[in-house]
Amino acid sequence: AELLRRLHITAIHVTHDQQEAMAIADRLAVMRAGRIVQVGRGEDLYRAPAHPFVAEFLGRVNRIERSPEAIARGVLTLGGATLTCPAALNQAALLVRPEDIAIGPCQDGWGVARVEQRSFLGDRVQLRLSTADLPGQLLADVARDAPYQNGDQVGIHINPQRLMSTAESMS
Repeated sequence: AELLRRLHITAIHVTHDQQEAMAIADRLAVMRAGRIVQVGRGEDLYRAPAHPFVAEFLGRVNRIERSPEAIARGVLTLGGATLTCPAALNQAALLVRPEDIAIGPCQDGWGVARVEQRSFLGDRVQLRLSTADLPGQLLADVARDAPYQNGDQVGIHINPQRLMSTAESMS
């Protein structure tokens, strides 16, 4: 990639390895069923996908459904805590990556979640969490030496700036 940049050579590289694509490309084109879904810098596509397919294709993502009342109020209720969402996030479904969910001791302003499953993945631990106010479970990544175990009650928080929204359906 560096050689191509130095020599000012334009190249098209086709790969199914998302990490490789983000590492070497100046711009990515994500395709689905033979059509380009979104084009942009890898970091932009990862952080602000225009379509749920792009979000899922470039990495793991949680989908959080909200009620019409929560959308109208511009909030997300998470484990009993109410988070104010940025104005642009006016869709029923919000997306958040597992690495963007903070887990820690229960504290003011944070919600409460229960660890349903702890999976050691080598470089990190993946927690499958449930909350009283969400119908599904959330995946959260924590450090590999994090002390959380199945059945533990933990504090949960999402920085609203890390939430993603899309008008498109997941299908």
